[in-house]
Amino acid sequence: MIVKKSDDAVSPVIGIMLMLVVTVVIAAVITGFATGFVGDTRNTPVVMMDVGHVDLPSQYHINSFDFVHKGGDELALSEIKIVIEENGGSNFGFVHSFSVVDGDNIFVLGKESLGSDATVSTGDTIRIDTSGDFYSYSMNGYLGVSFTWTISEVRTTNILAKGEFTIPEDYFS
Repeated sequence: MIVKKSDDAVSPVIGIMLMLVVTVVIAAVITGFATGFVGDTRNTPVVMMDVGHVDLPSQYHINSFDFVHKGGDELALSEIKIVIEENGGSNFGFVHSFSVVDGDNIFVLGKESLGSDATVSTGDTIRIDTSGDFYSYSMNGYLGVSFTWTISEVRTTNILAKGEFTIPEDYFS
């Protein structure tokens, strides 16, 4: 009996299948990078924010809102948007939107000189100068009026923090 010796290690069918699989994997990786599925993936920051102070020179006018960073990740001032919505009063349902990107007067106390390059860390206060956006024509002005506020990322519109506050009836007492 004659034994035929072969140098083939893998059958041709298996070899072709392996080449197809490698080609599909390479195409998937290239497609992932080209469409943005792979690459720069930033996590949404986690922060705790709260209203620090609302400046009312009179019951009919709000000069500024302060938001205090209570803890969590550092934020770039240029990457956040703050929306304040009046829940009652003369401008009921009116939504005020503020961001450095839109050219609004928002700054971090103690870091005013940095402008839009400022970052907000734990303990920092963001001040929004409303410049007349909040002027009430109602009998009681803003006393007792509640507001809902939302802080979100400009790029992804993900909500970072949200809350509600009410201006006390006895604010001037």
